[in-house]
Amino acid sequence: MGINQFIFHVGLVGCMSTLVSSAWAEPSSPQAMRRVGLIDARLPSAAVAMGDTPAAGTKLHFFRLSSTKRRGAECCVKVGNVAASTELLLYQGSETLAALASAAMVSPAVDEGFVGLALMGQGVRVRRLSEQKLSVSWKRLPGKVVVEHCLSQEGIHIRLSEPAHPNEPVHYYLPLGMAVEANCPASMTR
Repeated sequence: MGINQFIFHVGLVGCMSTLVSSAWAEPSSPQAMRRVGLIDARLPSAAVAMGDTPAAGTKLHFFRLSSTKRRGAECCVKVGNVAASTELLLYQGSETLAALASAAMVSPAVDEGFVGLALMGQGVRVRRLSEQKLSVSWKRLPGKVVVEHCLSQEGIHIRLSEPAHPNEPVHYYLPLGMAVEANCPASMTR
């Protein structure tokens, strides 16, 4: 069974708004990675956005990693108020933290759930490097983020890094609650 069968749809979410303070990134984190968070819409009617999220009511765009499209975003995800922490884990150095979340609503409704990455800032560009690797950049903002994702035995690992700051990656883990066929290299698991 392949990654696309279990991730449902992994997408990227692009934001057209002003950023607010981070729920997970330390102030020393590279700036481009502070514009990247996650969205868990496996149950689209109960979606949540994690990381640097825009003000409540902001509409976002998303790009599905499982899509055969190389580029292009879909609309819309509307961000709500900050909610309690989720089961999503954030690994920062030797620390394991629970990520804070904001309620999110996918509109118009989607038939299939997805897990994705929230991208903040205008003019976001996504380039597929491989099935499990993307390059994200912005037209008018500095920096580039490399996004890698894979499956371990029961969850999704997502690692964000900037070529300019290779020693400061951000690593998320989202448990799926079911056994899946692992395809992560050893360097992606803890």
